[in-house]
Amino acid sequence: MIDWASTVGQSPLRLLAVHAHPDDETLATGLALAHHHLAGDDVHVITCTAGEEGEVIPAALAHLEGSDELERTGALSSLQP
Repeated sequence: MIDWASTVGQSPLRLLAVHAHPDDETLATGLALAHHHLAGDDVHVITCTAGEEGEVIPAALAHLEGSDELERTGALSSLQP
């Protein structure tokens, strides 16, 4: 078991965030990923689906749906300084 307290101040750490859907990295762990990126840690993100089956519910909000690729790049770029 890793004693995480002993790793404070030791960079770079390596982080791998695995998420099911596009934008999950921003919504679920964005603050932690940004923190580690700014600390100089090696941060990687894997998104397991392209969001191709997703939809905005209710239908009245369907105009909010966008390009999946645009969403992925936008979400990830927003985590970078």
